Amino acid sequence: MRAPALHAALADYCEQAADLLHARRDAGQEIAFDVVPASGSRRRGLALYCYRPLTEDFVAQHSGDLARLPSHASALRALQPLPGLAAYLRARGVRHPPAEPSAAARAALGVLLDQVFDQATDFQLSPERFERAYMLLEASVLEGQRQLELAAVVRGMVIAAPRVELGDGLELMHLGQLEGAPPELADPDQGRLIALWTGQRAESAQRPVTEARRRLRRLLTPLRLYGDAEVALEPLAWLRIDGGPWVPMAIDPRARALNNATIVAEGQEDELRAFCNLVTRRTPQGGELAWALRRFEFGCERASGAQALTDFLAALRALLEPEGTHSGRLAGRLAVLCAVPDERRALADRVLAGVELERALIAGLAPDDGAVEELADELRAHLQALLRDVLCGHLDSDLRAIADALIEQDIEAEYQAANAPDYDDPDAGLYYPSESTEPEPTHDLPAEPTVDLPAEPTVDLPAEPTVDLESEQEALEGDQATHLLDRGVQVGHDGR
Repeated sequence: MRAPALHAALADYCEQAADLLHARRDAGQEIAFDVVPASGSRRRGLALYCYRPLTEDFVAQHSGDLARLPSHASALRALQPLPGLAAYLRARGVRHPPAEPSAAARAALGVLLDQVFDQATDFQLSPERFERAYMLLEASVLEGQRQLELAAVVRGMVIAAPRVELGDGLELMHLGQLEGAPPELADPDQGRLIALWTGQRAESAQRPVTEARRRLRRLLTPLRLYGDAEVALEPLAWLRIDGGPWVPMAIDPRARALNNATIVAEGQEDELRAFCNLVTRRTPQGGELAWALRRFEFGCERASGAQALTDFLAALRALLEPEGTHSGRLAGRLAVLCAVPDERRALADRVLAGVELERALIAGLAPDDGAVEELADELRAHLQALLRDVLCGHLDSDLRAIADALIEQDIEAEYQAANAPDYDDPDAGLYYPSESTEPEPTHDLPAEPTVDLPAEPTVDLPAEPTVDLESEQEALEGDQATHLLDRGVQVGHDGR
């Protein structure tokens, strides 16, 4: 057996498929039969016939249920990267094999089931049948290929499931799941997490170990971005070619001592797999983001926080301070992106403290205490959050523009709050409050003081005299007569 991982994935799928088909058969779903001439009966002049079960048709009728088996996706991932699928399908009678790798893998899986259950009626999985069908597939897909397996110990991550397949030949597993594990890894820690990459290389290819190292490096990036812990690999890995003995080999990634771990709980395997595939696809090859991501990796591999501090600051400057350190905008931009409004001033002060601490480290004046490690871990967490959000598409890659826009919004809000009119001032103009369903607050104001004024003095005025209207009329008429009489006397006196 040259590909143990492929063998295990296909064996699990065939076993689950056998259980499903057997259950359908017991539930009353019948297998159709075809009547064919018996072998050699016509040479003897006899017309004998036999019944041949149409197992392929029965399997095809349940293709939807078979595709929903838990092991179906794992089997496809194991088959898809194999270079000889087209040759295998042509050898099994498929005249036009699919060119697309995933379609070819599905076709190969269907052909394998047909071979395992050829003319079967009870669907009991026979080890002999499976091994015979598997060896035909392996001989075709691995012809001219060398099977490579590279195992490395992962620190800083714990998985609840026995193994988690991440695709592209990579998987995480407990040490006990690794068949024929190197003796050096067997004891004393059986709880170790192993990263295993399985792949094929042409026999004529040079330096096959380079590909294995590159795949492990590509695995580290999403694992470090997934959780809060700093995931690392042991510097010594193990290589096996074509199922031979394990050979130790050095890999480059290093990391400082870890005090915590990212825990992948049961049921989170699909989330981890999707995250790793997304980050792997969207990892840039150039530009500020790629440079910042690489400096983040450097910082995670430093021996101490004092060494990692400069890497994390350099990565943050590449993302948030392209104008240069003289602009002094790093602290404000990072604070507005990574902190709520009430905590932005504190975070900005921490970033400025990190800048000052970096200068002290360069001058050899930094204190040798836990403050450096704490500040480096805090900056790493903020950098990790920004890189994760950008690679997952939650934030645009132009983080500087996003931060400046948020800062402008804060300045505008503060300006409006500072210049808002005081509606308690009568000189501020009329104010029309918006309609609201909330009751207006009531204020218990103190009662106005009462003043006892002295009573106004009273004046006794004399009573008004009474007038007799008839007497007045008579008097008036008498006055008029007298007036006329006097005038008559005067006329007579004048001689007129």
